[in-house]
Parts: sequence; C-alpha cells; structure tokens
Amino acid sequence: MLSNTSYAYYAYSKERHQIESVYFYDKNHVIYKQIEFKVTGKEHFHYFTPDNDGGAGRISHVESNHHPLIEEDWKWVRKAMEFNNKHRVL
Repeated sequence: MLSNTSYAYYAYSKERHQIESVYFYDKNHVIYKQIEFKVTGKEHFHYFTPDNDGGAGRISHVESNHHPLIEEDWKWVRKAMEFNNKHRVL
C-alpha cells in the first residue's frame, strides 16, 4: 500500500460501520505500521517490512509482531473512537 500525500490513514469497516485501524506511511510513502483496535482490550500494532520488490507487507497472526500501544498510538485510537461514537450506526 502506498500513500501519495498523507502519513496516516484511518481504515473504516463497512461491515461493522466503524474505524478499526490506522495505517502509517514513511516519507517515501511506504506503509510501515498499522494500529488495530476493533476488539476492546486487544489493541495492538504491527510493523510492516519492505520486500525485495519495493512493497511492504506483514504475515498475519505472528505474535512477535504484536506490540502494545504507546501513548502516541492511543491518541490516534481515541480520535477514531470519538468518531465511531459520534457516527454510530444502529
């Protein structure tokens, strides 16, 4: 995944009608980090690593790439949760 302008994107789930992830991009517009918070109490982030073709990826469900959120991460999560609460679909 690449970003041409911003360094962070919120990912909205059409199925659950809420933001569930935040993706971060470096100065070269390559993804390097993803915060996941769709399950309360299991918030965490993953790093993406570049591959030989210039892309970035990660293997799902690898415990060594599940990291606890730091305060900077929680700022993004709180903003998303505020949005989710304000725009809740019943």
